[in-house]
Amino acid sequence: MGKEIATATFDYKQVDDDTRRKLICLSGQVKRHEKDFVAAGMEIGEAISEAHKLLAGNGRDGMFKQWVELETGLSRSSAYEWKNAYERAKKCPVLDTYSSSVACLLAAPTVPDEAIKDFAKQIDKGVKPTVAAAKATIERFRDVESKQPTKPKPSPPTEASDNTDTHGTPVPPRQPAQQPKSDDDPINGGKLFAKCLEHIRLALLCMEDLKKIHPSNKFESALNSLDLANQDICEWKRSAKTRR
Repeated sequence: MGKEIATATFDYKQVDDDTRRKLICLSGQVKRHEKDFVAAGMEIGEAISEAHKLLAGNGRDGMFKQWVELETGLSRSSAYEWKNAYERAKKCPVLDTYSSSVACLLAAPTVPDEAIKDFAKQIDKGVKPTVAAAKATIERFRDVESKQPTKPKPSPPTEASDNTDTHGTPVPPRQPAQQPKSDDDPINGGKLFAKCLEHIRLALLCMEDLKKIHPSNKFESALNSLDLANQDICEWKRSAKTRR
């Protein structure tokens, strides 16, 4: 990480002494309330997580989103951010000590635990826990992952057969039976992948309409559809890793 991120501070020499004193007091006020805000956000995340368990099961498509928007006043994306932060903080308690923006950023499903631990080590060495520092850490780990070669999956060993038929001709080894493709198998493009494609299709349609009429309303619809697609992709990837 660059030295400018580790040591960056606001240059109070740009303002007069009276303004400097007021700004320092105001920054302290923000930091004090930020701690209370993060604590409240984690409690919100706990409630959202429990509601997700109740409403995100099979046959309840859309019920969780409806409950969030109608009963809590939160957007679906904000609800997922605090849900992820609460659930991730169980494994990485250090998230509770950061600002809400940094905590939600690091708690995203695509961020590995190693990135959070690395960020914590940087903070111990004097790096300020800013959004810029968190983004730099996340990007660095993504670059490392993208450069790692994909290891091919080893083929299952096939037992050699010494059996012969009635004429003494060797019988070839028995091949393992192919498993039927399941509708829920993420590798075969199951239901989750189909939902993802549908959300992306809707987003593209909304974005196309932005050029014509009601740009503000359509823009909000596009963002919601893209957010749904992003969540489905993350869930699809987790399912794929689990079944490999």
